[in-house]
Amino acid sequence: MGVDSITEGSWFIRGTFDTTLLGRGEASTRRELSKWFEQGITAEELAAQKTNYVGVFKLGTAHHHGHGRGLAQGAGTR
Repeated sequence: MGVDSITEGSWFIRGTFDTTLLGRGEASTRRELSKWFEQGITAEELAAQKTNYVGVFKLGTAHHHGHGRGLAQGAGTR
């Protein structure tokens, strides 16, 4: 899973499963993807994802190398 032929851009789904649970993990992933496609993302899922992005950004800027990279990325969006 990972190529979107409907809209521009790329996306991916990542999962980590024990080898004995791979089939169940893949089935669950496909179920959730189908649900998103048919019903859209919920407000709770969107809020959780926004929180996640903020946290990842803060972790990435937690040291001086990441801070410089974060500033450079922010400057490129203005």
